[in-house]
Amino acid sequence: MYTSILLTLACQTAAIKDEANNAIADTPILAIHPSPGSMALRGEVAVEVVLGGLTQGNIPLVRLDGAGDESWTPQCMLDEEGLWASCYPVDELPYDRDYTISAWVPGKAPRSIEASSFTPEDGHAWLLTEHADVEQFGGDGSTATHMDQLLDGTQLVGVLTEQSEGWWFLAGRADVPERLPVISDPGLTFAIPVDLAQDGRFHGGPVNTFLPIYVDHTTVHTLVLNAKITGWLVDGSARELTITGSVPAAALVRLAAPLGKLSGLLLASVVLDDDTNGDGSPDAAHMEIEINAPATQLAGWAADG
Repeated sequence: MYTSILLTLACQTAAIKDEANNAIADTPILAIHPSPGSMALRGEVAVEVVLGGLTQGNIPLVRLDGAGDESWTPQCMLDEEGLWASCYPVDELPYDRDYTISAWVPGKAPRSIEASSFTPEDGHAWLLTEHADVEQFGGDGSTATHMDQLLDGTQLVGVLTEQSEGWWFLAGRADVPERLPVISDPGLTFAIPVDLAQDGRFHGGPVNTFLPIYVDHTTVHTLVLNAKITGWLVDGSARELTITGSVPAAALVRLAAPLGKLSGLLLASVVLDDDTNGDGSPDAAHMEIEINAPATQLAGWAADG
């Protein structure tokens, strides 16, 4: 019996690792971290580029453009599968700047996103993880419990803020002494533009974005495909807030990597149940997070946040 269970778990882990070798979509650049619309970028922001099938195995070129002549050209390193590039600027990014982040592989169409290091000044902010429940993560209920524990340790803050182009829901890690959050590196990089109705109900997506999850002293920027959000703003509280999306196999492998030899235990608990590319085979874990956060949780942003 135990041998059968171990074999099943080993097969599940192998299936996810095999799927992680495949491109998520036939496109030059699938996603860039920080996500479009990210704010409060902090520290040495790691630009991460998720390649598509048209550019797999090619090291992308990346450029960050700020105010005036400010420009950074971080060097990128590919993962073993040739699908995920991590790129680091030489210097810390200045505060209070708008940035254009561009990534491309020579001969293929580039992709550019807009982000900033401005801190949101207006809006509603909440400490999310004290009030978040992972309702689903893949096709096995036990994985939701594991992810709930990881999310509890992530110390996520969320903000619903109005920018010049409309309303956004943003989230990121933060330290929260005395209800005054100090935004942690790399900033509020989980970003979804939303429509906010007069009755306070809002919805946004689908977009590809990155959810920060704290795993064994490492913040993993976890790619979420087709992320959607719905919620209800009531007297400053976030009611019935639901975040859904698909976490592809490649992102699952990266999420488990900080656990080292124990990474297989996390991967073995995940049952892929979403088919994001339409080939008839599941290639991602469906995620659903529900949040009810009271308005009194956060008082504002700390001066250095």
